[in-house]
Amino acid sequence: MERGEKRATFNYTPHTTMVSVTKLLLVVGLVTLGQAQIPSFFDDEGNAESICNTDESLNVVCYKDTEPAKVSKSLAVARLLIGGSWCTGWLFGSEGHLITNNHCINNDAAAANTRVEFASVTPGCQDSVSLGSNPGVYATTNVTLILNDVNLDFALVKLNLVDGFDLKPYGYLQASETTVNVNDTAYVMGHPYGKPRRIAMVKDGTTAGRITTTNYTEPVQTNCYNVDRLGHNLDTEGGSSGSPLMSATTNLVIGLHNCGGCKASTTAYGSNYAIKMTYIVNLLRVKNVLPKDSV
Repeated sequence: MERGEKRATFNYTPHTTMVSVTKLLLVVGLVTLGQAQIPSFFDDEGNAESICNTDESLNVVCYKDTEPAKVSKSLAVARLLIGGSWCTGWLFGSEGHLITNNHCINNDAAAANTRVEFASVTPGCQDSVSLGSNPGVYATTNVTLILNDVNLDFALVKLNLVDGFDLKPYGYLQASETTVNVNDTAYVMGHPYGKPRRIAMVKDGTTAGRITTTNYTEPVQTNCYNVDRLGHNLDTEGGSSGSPLMSATTNLVIGLHNCGGCKASTTAYGSNYAIKMTYIVNLLRVKNVLPKDSV
């Protein structure tokens, strides 16, 4: 998009069901700097916790020997600081675009106040971490909002790179356009609670994380905008919003994580949720803003 060009916000609905903008539930994502808990945007209707029983996500370095391809893909995942709040985003295609959630970046003012940080990782597998720890490298302190959508809860932005910053070492992710099935294996990469990059890959010990549903629609319409969503049993927390939900077999993005739902400390933990990338890709294609090499 050229300077001065107008940008519109589109509300794309994959089904005829419309979602009430006033109904509130848990959108897991924005973690305010200095807060010990996820902001209680939706305390009246649910628990914002989205750990599935116990947290089995690990610092990304834990998988460097056993899952080198997945660790390599995770280089494209960035820690975002938007004002005083944390989210996750990832490079989408080869032209310097990044995707996150609309509830992270939903207007030009938020885009202009977004810091994008790559390579925030721990040197050791068991290293302790905290919000904002292990600083990486800053690619930019502002981005340009290209397209965002409320119902699909995504924002596509273009990075306004600092002078001399090279994105090539971080690669980029691509979206899958194939059908996702229940029990397909999956993983999530992100910056939960604004911590260094982590991967959630297993559940209940050594069992691979999986897709739990391919067509979840919430019974009561909420700000999660859950219509025909993917469900997964991978651990996320506040700050994970915008994380890519990856196919474990192809290492392509199948969903954009945006909403919690799992419960902690119970084996009947439920699911977390993600928007299908096929819907996002279709809208970007219709609006003629699908980044090069993104599929």
